[in-house]
Amino acid sequence: MNEAGVNESRADAAGAGMSSRAVSIGLVQMNGAGTREENLDKATRMAEEAQRKGANIVCFPELFSSPWFPWEKSDSGRAHAEDIDGPTAQCMRRVAKRLDLVLVVSLFERAGDNYFNTALLVDSDGTVRGTYRKNHIPDVQGFYESHYYGPSQLGFPVFDVGCGRIGLQICSDLMVPDGVRLLGLKGAELVCAPRATDFFRIEQWRTVMQAEAITSGCFIASANRCGKEGDVGMGGMSLVVHPQGRVMAEAGSREEVIVAQLDLDQVREYRARYPSTLDARPDLYAEEYAALAGSGESTSESVSGRPPGSDRDA
Repeated sequence: MNEAGVNESRADAAGAGMSSRAVSIGLVQMNGAGTREENLDKATRMAEEAQRKGANIVCFPELFSSPWFPWEKSDSGRAHAEDIDGPTAQCMRRVAKRLDLVLVVSLFERAGDNYFNTALLVDSDGTVRGTYRKNHIPDVQGFYESHYYGPSQLGFPVFDVGCGRIGLQICSDLMVPDGVRLLGLKGAELVCAPRATDFFRIEQWRTVMQAEAITSGCFIASANRCGKEGDVGMGGMSLVVHPQGRVMAEAGSREEVIVAQLDLDQVREYRARYPSTLDARPDLYAEEYAALAGSGESTSESVSGRPPGSDRDA
């Protein structure tokens, strides 16, 4: 069976016995090496394709409307920043309303003197229902992100839209399990995560998302970039994971749109069947984290202090 057939069969299997709380999630996997206008045109066409395939929620990759500028440290990179209701948001709000889609839109936000990697949850009427800013900012080869934007202090909100309760993460946030776990404890049924990851750790990313789906009791859907961008080979392999950890749909390494059907009632059923997923001790963790921050043993700036560019006062 070819790759497309595998994706379709997985989605069909996931759709068996769909309840009234069925939703279809579409993931747009694309290369962003073009101009903003070119990338937005491409994203619009791919959203239309997702709608034709039955999607009512569509997630785009991380910073999809710009080239992957963090592959290097450059003074010109911040030229890609825009206001939170700038060209990317305005274009995608029109697309959401015209196609009757809920969209997860990632953009490079400029907020006064601060810069953030931001995701918007745009409802099907074109209004922005939620804003999330990336919390964990890497600074490694090909991903010099801390050179361009700072971490958020806005926490991990869950947003109610007509189709369900959605939480957002962005790329490396997934590598810190606390975020997805918090979203699950706060009632998220689906976690959408725009992503920009290379080929080298693609298997690790899949394993992490499968584990986090299990421990949070959520569906997880993550759209990745693909193709060559600067010196980085983006890995593709966008995927949707069931709360039991099963991969429901997965893309290849090239541009494509995948769609999977989700039954959000299965989140409640899974959590009732495996109540250990809700046996968390946030009071205990808060004490331990506070002690860790006070001891100075942590190497995480987000725990030990406020780093430059933080939006605590934004």
